[in-house]
Amino acid sequence: MTTGGTHRRRENPFTLVKRLVSGGVALAKLEVTRGRQEMARNLGQLKGGIILLAIAAALGLVFLIGLIGFVMAVLVVIGLWWVALILLVLLLVAIGLLAWRGIKKVTSTKYTPEETITAVKEDIEWAKTRLLRRG
Repeated sequence: MTTGGTHRRRENPFTLVKRLVSGGVALAKLEVTRGRQEMARNLGQLKGGIILLAIAAALGLVFLIGLIGFVMAVLVVIGLWWVALILLVLLLVAIGLLAWRGIKKVTSTKYTPEETITAVKEDIEWAKTRLLRRG
């Protein structure tokens, strides 16, 4: 006599272990992929900061060359020395802004995939609670 409920087929323990292991491997592969994507995003931000610092360094070199030219112009008393001074001040402001943004990007870059680490910890806790509840 049946009770009318759905009857679940009992699975072999080896099949269950195989499914558990394959699920764990699939989850690990997904987490590794997620970690790689997160690290690529972080390194992209680092690359942007380094490029800004390189531009600031190049402009800094131009500033030094311009400063030497300005000092020489003042010493020789060229009539338009104030134009060179204004250009040098504007160049210095641009260098400062680029360097500030570049340093900000480089220092704010995270070198560990923290989102992935958190997700893996959550997955481990979830698996522990599932195993303890069944056992």
